[in-house]
Order: sequence, then structure tokens, then C-alpha cells
Amino acid sequence: MKKKKDTTAKDQTTMTTTEVGVLIEDLRSDFGVFGESLNLLNQKFDGLTVRVDRVETKVDDLGLRVIRLEGKVDRLESATLEILKDTTEIKKSVASHHQRISHLEEITAK
Repeated sequence: MKKKKDTTAKDQTTMTTTEVGVLIEDLRSDFGVFGESLNLLNQKFDGLTVRVDRVETKVDDLGLRVIRLEGKVDRLESATLEILKDTTEIKKSVASHHQRISHLEEITAK
């Protein structure tokens, strides 16, 4: 005996208006949660952007300080070389005076 097809059973490929409404409401809810999460990510990204900008400013300031320090070091090197030159001349002059004094002492001792 063949079983008769139940015509009252719902076709699995179609949805009722209520089911479609529930599905749409579920999708709206999911998109709402997604939107909120996206907003939180945007806020975090904006915060990171501000922090990166501050770090960049500090790095730029440090770069300027390094440039000023390099200038000071260059001036100190020049001054040191000048002092070395002067010291060498003073040593030569003192040696010359020492020789003259020794010579005068020899002359006066005789």
C-alpha cells in the first residue's frame, strides 16, 4: 500500500512571513552588534593615531635636540683643537725661556 503524500506538511524551501520577519530581525541585531564593534575599533584606532602623533612629535623634538648637540660638540672640538694649539705654543715658549734662563745662569755663574 502506497502512502499518500501529506499535503498539509510545510514545504522546507519556503518561509512564512513570520519566519522571514524573525530572520530579518535577527540580521538587524547581528548588524547592530557588528556596527557597535566597528565603532569601538574606530575609537581605539583614533586613540592609537593620537598616541602615534605624540610619539612622532617627541621623536622630532629629539631629532632637533640631537642636531643642537652635534653643533655644540663641533664647537667643543674646535675649541679643544685651539687650546691644544695654544698649549703647544706655550710649551715651546716655556722651553725657550728655560734655555735662556739656563744660559744666563751659566754666564752669571762664571
